[in-house]
Amino acid sequence: MELFGILRDLSVGSVNVTVCDEHTLSLVTQSELLMLKEIRLQGIYSTELKYTFPVSLQFLILEKGSCSSDWLYGLLIHLSTLGHSVRLFLLEFLVSNTQSPSEIDSKLPTLRCADLSSVKLEVMKDCPGLYESLPTMNITSLNMTQIDHADMLSQILPRLIHLEQLRICLHNYYMDMRMPKSIKYVFVIFKTLSPSSLRHFVQNMLTTNHTVNCKLLFRVEEKEDEYTKIKEEYCEQELLEVQLFEVVDKRQSVGGGWAARTLSAAADDADDEYDKHLLRREGEYVDTKPWIHYCKIRMNILCSDNSFGAR
Repeated sequence: MELFGILRDLSVGSVNVTVCDEHTLSLVTQSELLMLKEIRLQGIYSTELKYTFPVSLQFLILEKGSCSSDWLYGLLIHLSTLGHSVRLFLLEFLVSNTQSPSEIDSKLPTLRCADLSSVKLEVMKDCPGLYESLPTMNITSLNMTQIDHADMLSQILPRLIHLEQLRICLHNYYMDMRMPKSIKYVFVIFKTLSPSSLRHFVQNMLTTNHTVNCKLLFRVEEKEDEYTKIKEEYCEQELLEVQLFEVVDKRQSVGGGWAARTLSAAADDADDEYDKHLLRREGEYVDTKPWIHYCKIRMNILCSDNSFGAR
């Protein structure tokens, strides 16, 4: 506690703290460190959240541990009261859903009254307990990198009725994956996406009744001419406002070194900081193969029209 007192008295611009147990967490939250920007939590947290984080907190990382769904609920609600945008990042952190369906139902009114629009939930690696818990939370922003349970994601996505921004990485396209009606922005990185899967994805997105900004990034492994035909077709569609449809081929390029062939190098000025976080994590920790032949698409999907179907 003496160290926190010294730091509090100093004019320190930023302090990052790693917490491994609830006792240390209580010291941090009681320390009144007004410059505290980042906290890393390790360990197991099973009871309801009992602490108040400093209003200066911008980034909270949960790593190498686990928590109950109750604890995560309380954390999200508390972070939403800090009065500014906060990133919550689950890094190798498991969520266990210990509640029965009746217990969850009893808490839904309280949980869905909480405004979580200022909390950006980012997940490095998914787990079943997280998917079981997400539909009870009115999160508006979700960023997921390593997805091992795509079938569970596909099941819960339509139930995330407040979700507006989704950024995910997938091995390939799942035909039954549909977005919630609330969605406004989608960024998906596929390891591969066939021309027919691309058509099907866009057709599914056309079922929304409002404008959705959509970005896709995937390796081109076959039939490059087919993507060219799709580009021409989409550019003529009134319901699709194509801003970018580019096939990038670096296979013959010799300049730039390894950095120019990473997934992060696919970023451009239209990608915001959360898009770039996804590109960096996927490229550094999951899909480390070179990105030398890929397609990047950015479009506004304006409204639904069943006459425009997959082919």
